[in-house]
Amino acid sequence: MGYDDVFKIKIEEPETVASHMYRMAVLAMTLQDCDCDVVKCIKMALVHDIAEAIVGDITPHCGVSDEQKFNLEHKAFLEISTYVSEKIGDEWVSLWREYEENKSKEANIVKHLDKFDMIAQAFSYEKRFNIGAFI
Repeated sequence: MGYDDVFKIKIEEPETVASHMYRMAVLAMTLQDCDCDVVKCIKMALVHDIAEAIVGDITPHCGVSDEQKFNLEHKAFLEISTYVSEKIGDEWVSLWREYEENKSKEANIVKHLDKFDMIAQAFSYEKRFNIGAFI
């Protein structure tokens, strides 16, 4: 997730995109008392970074504009959506666009979960590698 750039050290066995998305889906499952569509949040959490399987994690340190990043991820998402039925692929693309454009309460919640997970992962690395006060 680009932590090597942030911490300026090599992170051994960094988290995978899959573990990040799974952790976010588990976090979304805790939203049972939330006035939102929890199932939609879980689905969104599970697909929001799936394009990284093709394009990798494009961080601000990569020198790629937001527009370029969106276009690369969109192209990757469209490719990935062809690996499943059209109905499911269309749903994945729709959830991703909604997330990227922050179009709904659920998208906003999942974006906050993404930030929370990033902070929790950074804290874990800080403790695991004795990095010092990062957060």
